This record gives sequence, structure tokens and C-alpha cells, in this order.
Amino acid sequence: ITALYYRHMVSPQPPAGPTILSWKTPEFPPHNRGRIWFLVAGIIALALLVYAFLTTNYLFAIIIFIFAIIIVLTSIRTPEFVDVQVTETGILLGETFFSYRNIDRFWIVYQPPVVANLYLDLKGGLRNRLALDLQKQNPVELRTVLLEHILEDIDRTDEPITDFLGRVLKL
Repeated sequence: ITALYYRHMVSPQPPAGPTILSWKTPEFPPHNRGRIWFLVAGIIALALLVYAFLTTNYLFAIIIFIFAIIIVLTSIRTPEFVDVQVTETGILLGETFFSYRNIDRFWIVYQPPVVANLYLDLKGGLRNRLALDLQKQNPVELRTVLLEHILEDIDRTDEPITDFLGRVLKL
């Protein structure tokens, strides 16, 4: 989770306010990738690179190469845990503060042990959805607190397809 996407929506100093709920969440979802996963991914990446060079699509080759580097770097590094604090005025994620007025809607997908996430639709910005792993946080209690400040998107009951594919393909 990076604050670079949200610079225009965050306060430099979060307003003081008591913490209602708090927990720790990994900065990115950890994946257990074995040798077979890396072998298959390497073959696919190599095939895509060959295709890119055969079609003289060098930009695609660069994108595949960068994607492969990102996958290798994230598999080497274990995610650090970031503090999440739900306060009376917003949500503090590490050092980044999201005011409730900059959050459009939320929804919770709770299907343990597979997925337990809080999704926040943010107003504006390059990336408008933030997913937070709930860990052992009580989803009913969290929902009750958030409903006092933000609208719930009751139409969304499952995780987004991009998150599902990322989880299943271990990306």
C-alpha cells in the first residue's frame, strides 16, 4: 500500500481524534510461490517476450520485463505490517490519513479463511479503490462504525475480479 497515489487527498497532519478501532494489516498480500509457480511464470514471461520481439512491440517487452522484476522483488521481500486506525474523523493507514469526506463508499468482503477485506472507494485520484486486510478485526463492529460516516455499497458482496485474479494467480 503506497501513499504516493493519494497525496492530494491526505492531510499532512491528521486531525486529532480518539481511535475507535485499530489493527495491523500487511502492506501487500503475501503469496507462497513455489518453484513450479516460478517455472510456469518464467515460461509465460519468456513466451511473451519472444512474441513482443517477433512483432517488434518493444514497449510490450519492456512492460513484461518490469512486471517480472516487480514479481521477483515482492517475492523476496516479506511485507511489513502497517497500523490501521479508524478514528472519528477518518482512517489512518500508517502515516497516511484518509478523511471520511474523501471516501465515497465502503464494502466488506468476509469469507474466511479465503478473504476478509475492507474496500474503500476513494473520491478522485489515480487509484480509487483501497483494499485493507481485516486480519482478526471484527467485520460487524467495523461496519457499524463506518456506517456512521460513510455509505455502504450494498451491491458489492464479492471481491473485485482484479483482486480475485491476483489472489488466485499469486500476483
